[in-house]
Amino acid sequence: MIASLKNCLANPVRSLVVSLCLVALLTPFLTALAISEGIKKDTRALVDAGADIYVTGDQFGSNAPMPLSSLKPLADLPGVVRVVPRVIGRTYLNQYFLAVLGISPAHLPPSIHLLQGRVFHEPGEVLLGENLAALFHIKPGARFYLSRNPGQHFRVAGIFSSTFQPWKADLVVMSFEDAARLFHLPGMATDFLITCRPGYETPLAEQILQIKALHPEGSPPLRVQTKSLITSYLLKGFDTRAGILAGFYTLAFLLAVPIILLTSGLGFSGRKQEIGIAKALGWQTQEVLILAGLENVWLALFSLPWLLFFSQLWLRAGNGFLLNRFFIANWAILPPFSVPAQTFPMPFLLTLFLTLVLTLVGSLYSTWRMAVVPPHQAMHT
Repeated sequence: MIASLKNCLANPVRSLVVSLCLVALLTPFLTALAISEGIKKDTRALVDAGADIYVTGDQFGSNAPMPLSSLKPLADLPGVVRVVPRVIGRTYLNQYFLAVLGISPAHLPPSIHLLQGRVFHEPGEVLLGENLAALFHIKPGARFYLSRNPGQHFRVAGIFSSTFQPWKADLVVMSFEDAARLFHLPGMATDFLITCRPGYETPLAEQILQIKALHPEGSPPLRVQTKSLITSYLLKGFDTRAGILAGFYTLAFLLAVPIILLTSGLGFSGRKQEIGIAKALGWQTQEVLILAGLENVWLALFSLPWLLFFSQLWLRAGNGFLLNRFFIANWAILPPFSVPAQTFPMPFLLTLFLTLVLTLVGSLYSTWRMAVVPPHQAMHT
């Protein structure tokens, strides 16, 4: 172990070049995985804090609004604790694309935290995310309108923050009635949020589909989604994106192995002489390979602090520049919120594993080729 460390220190140029190659190859990989894990964590927390069942219409694969008359049949089902109608949609504020949530102020999502002003109570009052308010220099009391219905004017009652980062940059929250008027949905809701007793989630989802009063003839069929189903879909989507990224990196790793092979043999003749002297002193081939393997472990460990440093720099100073678009759609290259990221434990451990694989695969073969050469021939190369 000590001999391998001494060898790394005795060849600083080779050690530095191999470490730089590892940092350049794996920093984007670690950064992307950290973003993926961070978004998955935030999304899972958001879904866990939400309703148990979501009911909406299904029209050609897209959500379709449902009449408010559906509220009572849903609320009367056994096991149902609460049914909350809401309106969600998209519109523009001065060419800025944003989301609108229309819901009763008593049922605001727990991830919304008021920073300034108060919760909306009067018609036309809204809450704005803090980043959105900062972008347009809006404070409580300011008035504005949205492009979906220019004749409908709003007044900012308060500014909120949220543990779910995108909400701070693109969400406007208003009363259910104001949102229904904004999107021209009188007497309708885009979906119903159902909270139920433990153990009722799956039976209720099946029972809702059988209630004929909820989907009369000529109306769109129902789409019923449970919390567990939504969680599995979301995580599957992020895992798929992470898998695509891993596929791209597989090609990069295939190209990286020859590069590591060449860089680890930097000063090739000197390396041969070192191995020749060791063999002349009685070292066996397997002992030389073990020494080379331990050297690569040290090189991988030397590279890790720099990998972490540049990855965190990319995430914090650069806000996941370029890589964030792979996981967060419909945003600019630099989104107006802090991109969630989680480096430990899985992204870090996977990167450590790949660092060891790259160094070992890329150098053990070249070491073996030099170790099987007769000592006198290696020393005189």
